Amino acid sequence: MLRLIDRTPVNAADRTRVAALGESMVDREERGGVLMTVDLFPIRSIAERSAIAMSVLLGRAIAHEIGHLLLGSAEHPRLGLMRALWSQDELRGLKPANWGFSSREAAQMRQTLRGRSRTAD
Repeated sequence: MLRLIDRTPVNAADRTRVAALGESMVDREERGGVLMTVDLFPIRSIAERSAIAMSVLLGRAIAHEIGHLLLGSAEHPRLGLMRALWSQDELRGLKPANWGFSSREAAQMRQTLRGRSRTAD
């Protein structure tokens, strides 16, 4: 389930700091999850500062959170869509960035989906 919120920070300092765009509730024992929350306020703010379409950043944030749910992990590798930090230059396309899942992540997510479809039958 995707939950969209629009949480305006209470104090001004929170508006300019590094912000999480979303979060996923992951059951580490079961290695999966079903609920992710994406916050529109930092997405809108970062998209404006980076001069990129909000829809592009929103799509990346949602894909990142889906990755957490399907990988069953809150971990962040150094590279790819699942990395923790996305720089302004990467967002603007001025610095190379990989906005995809690694082959290992993709294989693990496919395996998770196959397992879920078997249990749903």
